[in-house]
Amino acid sequence: MLLKSQAHAERRLLAAGATLTVFGIAMSTGELASISSVLTLGGLLLVILGLHRFGRTGPDRPASGAEAVRTATARSKTKRKRARKARPAPPES
Repeated sequence: MLLKSQAHAERRLLAAGATLTVFGIAMSTGELASISSVLTLGGLLLVILGLHRFGRTGPDRPASGAEAVRTATARSKTKRKRARKARPAPPES
């Protein structure tokens, strides 16, 4: 998967948010419920922020070389299959 250089920061943000969320949930079984709730909510906010920023980075860069040809061929085959299904059957004589 090709990522833009900016997307690495968003991936780190998502990982940190998920880690904090899991850590907060694990801590909630102990005596520090108030701290664990803050960690859990903070982690969830980081995950939401990371998903938003990751979505704003835009689409991935197009593939190059043979990979692009395979992708284009697969797309055209799919379009042909859909077109065949959409056509009505010829009347039987």
